[in-house]
Amino acid sequence: MSGSPCVQCRVSPEIKARLHAAAQHRGVTESVLLKRLVESALLSSGVAASHAVEPVEPVARNARVFVRLRLEDHVLLRERAASPRWLRRPTPLLR
Repeated sequence: MSGSPCVQCRVSPEIKARLHAAAQHRGVTESVLLKRLVESALLSSGVAASHAVEPVEPVARNARVFVRLRLEDHVLLRERAASPRWLRRPTPLLR
């Protein structure tokens, strides 16, 4: 998820090495192991989750979907729809 929040912290080289060894021992990446440790710590803390996500009902393929766009996104969408299909969208030059 492009919008996935990231949790970061700095640790000593010794802790980093121990984390790497523990992840290798379990056959997972360091990221997966850290995620599991954080989830476990939160569950054991007794703090309730603030946002319970409810399952989304499936939608038929031919169902209409309405999306509210910000003004600037709406303008970009209209411009793109009006441009010829063979014309590539301009990309900024990086220096």
